[in-house]
Parts: sequence; structure tokens; C-alpha cells
Amino acid sequence: MVEPSHWTYEPFAASDDLRQGDIIRRTDALLKVLSKVLSYFCDERYTAFLVLTQSCDLVRRDGDPCKAEHINLCVVRELEPLLPSILEPCCGAGIPGVFASDNRVYAEQLLKRVLNQNDQAHGLFYLHADGDVGIATASVATLRVSIALRREHYGMLQECRCGRLSPVYSNKLGWLTGNLYSRIATPDWEDQENDKTASTKQASMLLRRVSRPKDENWVPRKLLKAAQAANEDLATIPLERFRSSLAKYAPPALLDVVLESVTRVGQGVVADRACDMVSETLAQHDQFMREVVQRVLSCAAGVLSPEEQSSLLEALAGDTKLRKAVGNQVGNRLKQEVAEIGEGAVGNLPEVLAGTVGMLVPGSMRLRSILSAQLGVDRADAVAKIADLVNGTVIFSAAATAIAAEVGRGAFSQFDFGMLDKLASRLKNDQKLGAACREHAADQGFSSLLAD
Repeated sequence: MVEPSHWTYEPFAASDDLRQGDIIRRTDALLKVLSKVLSYFCDERYTAFLVLTQSCDLVRRDGDPCKAEHINLCVVRELEPLLPSILEPCCGAGIPGVFASDNRVYAEQLLKRVLNQNDQAHGLFYLHADGDVGIATASVATLRVSIALRREHYGMLQECRCGRLSPVYSNKLGWLTGNLYSRIATPDWEDQENDKTASTKQASMLLRRVSRPKDENWVPRKLLKAAQAANEDLATIPLERFRSSLAKYAPPALLDVVLESVTRVGQGVVADRACDMVSETLAQHDQFMREVVQRVLSCAAGVLSPEEQSSLLEALAGDTKLRKAVGNQVGNRLKQEVAEIGEGAVGNLPEVLAGTVGMLVPGSMRLRSILSAQLGVDRADAVAKIADLVNGTVIFSAAATAIAAEVGRGAFSQFDFGMLDKLASRLKNDQKLGAACREHAADQGFSSLLAD
């Protein structure tokens, strides 16, 4: 006796009578019987069969045959190949394999009903994958597609049995089967009234009976949660003013959020470009670089001779990589200030640079490289000492900070930040953008609130 892995199945003995919910595998013996009168069901897409006949009619008492003259089986198929056709009615986009994303929730709800054996409309009974019962992949028994074998095949079906549903799922299978075939067909309102919107009209009329003027008592769930999170006493709000009373908890209009983001992000992009211009300009500014280098060499006054300092002044001030490193250092510090205090960061730049101690990497690395090349290997101790002194000293003099501030003002003056406000104003009046934002708000259930 094999113990199934999944909890929807239970073990059985080979000698047990057949029972509703028994799984019948494809065997040569079964296919031989089917090929005589039901050859269509020999197709390999039918991976197994499931007994539908009620268990009480399959019991053999005192050696007598079972009561049922025919044993009904429904076909089992793998679920994945069937998914597109199952989902098409609720979320199909009219193109094979393409589905409407805004209806995805309905697809999930349908599959949850199938998984939990609660779907009655499609006639599907979910069978979870379990190799111990002969179900290799997630499958479904299609209750509407069934066949009947004569009672004389009882023993053969016993030998073909490979699995069994647990009692509670066997009972659910019986209930679903009975419900599927005992439903009474009634004409829809649309058919009787010759009006495609007949039932919609009736439903709307009934909803109006519980609705207050302007649908004040119909509120998006998100809004209720927001009000509850704010400890709003919902029980005290009159139904006639319920929705409008909670309007203060509605999210900001999407268009306003978009415009604020456009302005904020645009200002950041423009400011970054202005800071980059500052970096590029200072890297090419001879006087600025000489001021920085002179401050660096002043740290080495007790280490280098005047002649060595003079030689290094030209080497350092003219080095392209060092220029770029120092320019980038100023630009990056300016970007930090812009992020914190906005356009006024340029006016704050002298104070920021005046407190900048040491040359940041890669400036420090380039400084060591030039010193080593100029002084030679035998002066390695001097190079290390100078680097340490520089890293503990303010490297931007008053003259250097003044030059940097002037360059910064010049760079920022080239950009019209007010242009972004004009852009936001035009976007606000853009019909396509406005329509898209209103559509999004409607999808979220906030359109009427935002309109108020």
C-alpha cells in the first residue's frame, strides 16, 4: 500500500472495491476496451480517468456484482495546456495568448476557485501533482467529458486503479458532479426582455435603493483604510455626507504628483549639469589650479627646498588628471549642497570649500604619483610625509573658493530654472496627460472624489 504525498489523496488496498474518486491509469487493458467503441478517448492527452459513479453503487456485497450496470469515468488532462481556454472568457484580449492585465484579478479568482474545488461553472475538478497516485503534473478532471464502461469491466478497472481521493474530496467530487448535471436552465433577463442591458438595469435599480444622493455611501476601500488608519470615527459620519467627509484622505491628484515630479526631477537634472560645468571649468582654470597647488606645496615647506617647490608647482598645476580630480571634487561637493538647499547652494559654496580638508581620492593618488616621479624613489619618505600633511590641511584658499563661487554663479546663470515651471504649466493643460491621469484615478476608484 503506497502512502500518497499530497493530503487530497489517501492510500487503498488492491482488493478494495471501487469508489467514487478513484484514479484510473492508462493501461493496455483499458485502452483495448476503449479502442473498440470509444477510440477517441485513447488519445494521449487524456492522461488518466476518474471514477464518477457513486460509491454506494460500486460496493459488492456477499460476492454479488455491484449495483451499477455501468461505471462512469471522466477524463483527466494536464491543466497547463487548458489554461488559455479557461482564462480567455474572463481576461482574454481577443488575441491568442494575450490577456488583459486589468482583469488579472478575475483570472486569479477563477483559478483559486478551481484549486479549492469551488468552481461550478466550468466542470473542473483539480488534481494536484503526486507521482504516488499517477498524476505527474497539476491536472483537472473534466466532469463534462465522461464515458461509461459496463459492469463486467469492474475487475479490470480495479487493476488499473493507481490512486484515490480522500473521503472529503471524494464527497466534493460527487456534489460537484450532481450539481453540474442537475442544474435547471432558466432564461436570462436579456433574452426575455430582448435587451442586452436588461439585467444591468435591474441591478442598477436595486443598488439605487441602498444608495444615498450622489452615491455618498459608496466609498473606495482604500479611502476607508486611510480614514481608519487616521483613527477617524466612521460610525459618527452621516451617510449623506460620508464620501465627501472622507475626501481629505484621498490621494493627491495623479496629475499634480506627475507635475511635481517633473519639476523636481528636472531641476535635479539641470542642477547636475550646472555642477558638471563647474567641474569642467575649474579643471581648465589656471589661476584656480595654481591657488590649490600653492596651498598644497605650503604644507611641504619644511620638507622640500624652494627649488623643489618651484619645480613641483609647474608639474602639479599643469597635470591634466590632477586638474580633473580637483574640479570633480568641487563639483561633487556642490551637488551635495544642491541636494540639500537647492539653487542657493552656489552662495554656500565658499563656506563649504573653506572647510574641505585634504585631497579626496583620486586627487590624493595623483598627487603621490606626481611627487614620486618628481622627487625620485629615494625620497619616498618625503612623499609620504607631504601626503599626510596635505590630508590634514584645508586645501582651498580664500582666493580659490572665491574663484569657485564665481564659476558656480556663472554656470547656474546659464540655466533657466523657471523654464521647468513653464513646462509643468503646459503639461497641466495637456489633454492626453490629463485623460490618462483621470483614467488611472477611475481605475483606482478615486475619480469622483478627486472631481469634487
